[in-house]
This record gives sequence, C-alpha cells and structure tokens, in this order.
Amino acid sequence: MTSLEVGFVTDDAPALVRFYTDGLAFTVHVAFEFPQGSVHRLRRDDACCKIFQPMSGAEPRERAEPWHRFRGIGYAALHVA
Repeated sequence: MTSLEVGFVTDDAPALVRFYTDGLAFTVHVAFEFPQGSVHRLRRDDACCKIFQPMSGAEPRERAEPWHRFRGIGYAALHVA
C-alpha cells in the first residue's frame, strides 16, 4: 500500500477545499470538472483527501442517534503500487 485516501461528498466544494487548505494546510493537487460533478484532490505529506461535489447537489444525510448507530465507512481508497 502506498497511501490511504479519504473522500467527502459535499454541496459546497469551494468552502470545504478552503477549510482543508487554509485550516489544515492541505494543498490542491489537482481539480477536475466532469458532467457528473467536480473532484478536488488534496494532499498534505502522505495524507490524501478527495472532495466530490455532484452536479445535481448533495442531499444531507439524516443524523444518526446515537452516532454509532450505523456501520460502515462512507468512502476510502487504498492506493497500491
């Protein structure tokens, strides 16, 4: 394994990119626009983050009470050589 990447789906990619770059010192590695939406890949050392904004917008997820109610991960990717 060469890296682990976490991904987020948002309806405001520019604001989330600013949070990670200004607040957590990530840099924008690359950004893409597709008919389905936009993707921003960010890096900080070995940490990778991908932010996806669907063209049609993203709906908020229902808040789970308690926070551990549902199992699973929303998104993760392992990069291998």
